[in-house]
Amino acid sequence: MPNLRLLALFAHPDDEAFPVGGLLARNVAEGRRVRLVTTTLGEEGEIRQEGSATKDTLGEVRRFELACAVRALRLESHALLEYRDSGMAGWEANSHPRAYINAPDDVIVERFVREIREFKPQVVLTFEPGGLYGHPDHIAVCKHAT
Repeated sequence: MPNLRLLALFAHPDDEAFPVGGLLARNVAEGRRVRLVTTTLGEEGEIRQEGSATKDTLGEVRRFELACAVRALRLESHALLEYRDSGMAGWEANSHPRAYINAPDDVIVERFVREIREFKPQVVLTFEPGGLYGHPDHIAVCKHAT
């Protein structure tokens, strides 16, 4: 089905790579159109390599990494909604006013509906209801997408 369009809705930079990067790359390689929507910059993520980022710069580092992933996967297009990463359940970041989990459901659903109406995907890919490992942003993106 070379005319198939796939819309991937995920919460953070790296969600498009770690569990589904191979799936996205294969669909692109087989001639399918793939669009990615990412809701946050992943500012609460781990800094795994000392000196690669600080708490203050992690969002911008992850923005750059996301742009690299979009190019490497050869995705047709990408949108970044720029909500703030909510962190794990119980973290102080949950209460940030721009945290994705605090975004009004109707606003996010309306945006996802607009993405679907404009891109017209046959397949929408997102997290399962448990958010893979319970991350609040993963759970929220699944709720908003479904």
